Amino acid sequence: MERFEFMCNLGEGAYGTVWKCLDKDTNQMVAMKRFKEAHLDEEVMHLALREIRLLKACAHPNVVALNEAFKSKSGRVYMVMEHVDHTLTEELRKQPRGFRPLHAKLVAWQLLHAAAFLHANKVIHRDLKPANILLTPELTVKLCDFGFARTLTPEDIADYTQYVVTRWYRPPEILVGAPYGSSVDVWAIGCLLCEMCTGRPLFPGSDTLDQLHLTMRTLGQLPHDQMARLRADSHLAGVVVPTQAQIRPLETRYPLLPPDVLEVLHACLCLEPARRLSALEVASLPYFDDVYDYVAGTSLQAECDEAYEAAVNNNTVLAQALYPRTSEVIHARSAAAAMRREAATAAAASSAGHGHTAGSALRSVHFRDDVAAEAPPHCSGERERGRRFSTVTMRCADAVASLPDGKRPALRDVAGGIGGRSMGAPQHRRMTVNEGNILGEAQPEESGLQSAGTALSKAQAAAAAAAATGAHPPQAPTN
Repeated sequence: MERFEFMCNLGEGAYGTVWKCLDKDTNQMVAMKRFKEAHLDEEVMHLALREIRLLKACAHPNVVALNEAFKSKSGRVYMVMEHVDHTLTEELRKQPRGFRPLHAKLVAWQLLHAAAFLHANKVIHRDLKPANILLTPELTVKLCDFGFARTLTPEDIADYTQYVVTRWYRPPEILVGAPYGSSVDVWAIGCLLCEMCTGRPLFPGSDTLDQLHLTMRTLGQLPHDQMARLRADSHLAGVVVPTQAQIRPLETRYPLLPPDVLEVLHACLCLEPARRLSALEVASLPYFDDVYDYVAGTSLQAECDEAYEAAVNNNTVLAQALYPRTSEVIHARSAAAAMRREAATAAAASSAGHGHTAGSALRSVHFRDDVAAEAPPHCSGERERGRRFSTVTMRCADAVASLPDGKRPALRDVAGGIGGRSMGAPQHRRMTVNEGNILGEAQPEESGLQSAGTALSKAQAAAAAAAATGAHPPQAPTN
């Protein structure tokens, strides 16, 4: 314990306290969790060992890293983890109107990556909420607090304990005491995405009865088996079931949310657990089609690929859960973009001979790339859907991806700072090549990262131009 210097208290839960400490050996800040009664209570010791075991098995770029775990001389159990300053709770408080559309999408996409990885490894988190989602300065998501996490049965759905998931993010099957499985994490991600888009919790119930009422008032009456449990439970007798006229669906509550966002919310918030899409399937919906445009060439892509290589070398399930390998998707998209550029050039030349403008010829090209040929066999969503994106964005992504790892921009630098306008406000538009910032969105004047983002945009634009002419791309700024 002499190795760690206490800095401040980060939080306290039922079973443990988390401190911010300085590791004197590495001169780095860490998060240290001390289990209160593990040395005295056998049940708490069991929970502590389970959390340690799960974190050790869940090495993933979007899961907080466990550095070590040990017992002190007094027998107390400690966990030492990587330290991340900010939580999603803090960012939501700073942005009462919600995140920028792109940032909400990037956070949700990473949450789905983490959930897909956990579920592929037969682990369910069971407590996804803003306080348990950390955000690094680079806008990388880190899931933490695996105190409620547990391994799944082979059947996935079973009669696990009902005392899990913070109420606002709790699905109806848990509220009525029905068996549940990994889909409870997907429900929570749907609630979190809506909250990030609007700045307000989707179902802020005051108790279990109110939580059920709010859920049904938006999504309609529960499935038959859940309603049967609700009516049979005397503790739930006070639930007010809304009439059809009282139901206000998502489209009515949030009329400014784009259709692709609503599609994701409906997929996550399906009342029947068996019909709810998996995290992998949700991440393949059209709403996330342009995510790779922003992840390409960033430090997050490098982290994902490094984890993928480690998984392949160790022959672990992680390789299947990191669907598909980020750099492979970018390579496939680059190849497809090159083919489309050749087709567009040929079409333009052909149209010139028939009196058409080059612009009309370009518009006649079908701008879709087929990831199916390159995607791994478990990426069914990729094979079925394909991706739509601009050749300008892809050309810049090619140039940035060619930079050395140490010069790759962070995801935050490409996407801009957290905050800005919510989904309920006018949408940010994608900018064209003539507008300068060809990878990011139009930055509002209040953005604290505007100057850094502008500098990066110029470097990326220069890199794209160099790539188009065959010249060596300039290196991105390091400051």
